[in-house]
Amino acid sequence: MGIELRGLGRRLGPLRRLRSLPFDARESKRGGRILLVRTGVGRHKSLAVYRQAIDAFSPDLIFSIGIAGGLRHEFQVGDPFAISSACLWPGDSENLALEQAVALTENFSSQDNPLINRLKGGRRVRRGRLLTVDAFVNSVGEKRKLAAAGFDLVDMEFAAAVEAASEAGIALTGLKVVSDSARQGFPRYKFSAESGHKGIPPARLIAGSLRATGVLGKFAAAWLEAALR
Repeated sequence: MGIELRGLGRRLGPLRRLRSLPFDARESKRGGRILLVRTGVGRHKSLAVYRQAIDAFSPDLIFSIGIAGGLRHEFQVGDPFAISSACLWPGDSENLALEQAVALTENFSSQDNPLINRLKGGRRVRRGRLLTVDAFVNSVGEKRKLAAAGFDLVDMEFAAAVEAASEAGIALTGLKVVSDSARQGFPRYKFSAESGHKGIPPARLIAGSLRATGVLGKFAAAWLEAALR
């Protein structure tokens, strides 16, 4: 989403919009050629954009950044993560089954040590296991199931980055910040990549997402600076 890129974009200096492309991309010359690409919501839409961007630019490295739901009680809104492993939920993610979640095969694993240990201000960067689903996980009960299956975070796009990077043989780093905690449920609000919104996004979810994207900008900029040295 645009708000997920905005914080990083502000820290990269002047950006040039590349208008001839079929997707939203901005270019920065800071520290080499950095391209910010907005993939949209959902893994299917994101995968198409990732493939187009890779064909257009042949990148050396992909940083997939964004916000994600936290699945453990100790994780707070605004906590930053480097993705250490990830799985894809293959079916209807509105009916998550614990047994199936436990049995999922990892489609991404990174053993690299984080380039930075703490953000400015003292936040610890955690390493986390992520699950990508096709619908917003809106209940505390579903979050509890996924935590019991061994996951730390849940999102709707990272699997697309994994698939596109794997196809092209490009190194991938995943950076996520918690936007809603394991204790927060939003049962009246539903969102899926196919059907869109059902209900109005709750104020607490919006506030958490804005707080998370503020941290995300600092997190991603610090990570890029270290990676480009």
